[in-house]
Amino acid sequence: MLFEPDAAIRSALTTLLREAGWQVLLGSAGKMPDSADVPSSVGCILSDLPSLSDSAEQLLKAAKARGLPLIFMGRGVAVQSVVDMLHGGALDYLEKPFKPNRLIRLLEPLRRQSLKADG
Repeated sequence: MLFEPDAAIRSALTTLLREAGWQVLLGSAGKMPDSADVPSSVGCILSDLPSLSDSAEQLLKAAKARGLPLIFMGRGVAVQSVVDMLHGGALDYLEKPFKPNRLIRLLEPLRRQSLKADG
């Protein structure tokens, strides 16, 4: 599931992920997700990390409770905020702009895990 407030970045990421074979569900633009916004069919969350981390921490807790990998993205985010999110259980953080293949390489192990779990 993708949460990205910037329409141009959201569109580019959606295209990239779909071309790589991923099904993309879009969260509410401009709104940090909470657990109620994440359908049970979601296998991973890719979310912009806002400068205020309260909502991000809530999302991280919800993702951990459901066993969902969470990847944050952002631009100009304080190093300590990134470290806190990673220590809190986020899978990774991508500094914007990032190379598309970096995201795809990060997601591939999740695809393999999903395929193994499906049998």
